[in-house]
Amino acid sequence: MNKSLAAGIVFAMSVFGAPTGATTSFAHGIGFEREALSDADGIVGDLDGDGVTDDVDNCPATPNIAQLDRDRDGVGDLCDNCVKKPNADQGDVDQDGVGDACQRKHGHQTTEPL
Repeated sequence: MNKSLAAGIVFAMSVFGAPTGATTSFAHGIGFEREALSDADGIVGDLDGDGVTDDVDNCPATPNIAQLDRDRDGVGDLCDNCVKKPNADQGDVDQDGVGDACQRKHGHQTTEPL
């Protein structure tokens, strides 16, 4: 598979979500090479292999070439637990996977999604 097609597949995965069971190793299996680099080496790595270096990647553990951040909170949409409202801290008091900023608050607990 050529690298342009591979990049297109990884891009589609970053926009539409990866198929169940897909991992970043998928990208490596289609022609991408990645070395584990550390800041100690003075080189910035690309943990998720999406071609965006970790120092500027808004979702460094999940491939997201497009770097979409619709709520502009600095957290990429694929990693954001509330893409409708800015919530850079990604607070989730009830640990249900939906950010507190996207839930109604009753007392100290967040409940249903907005």
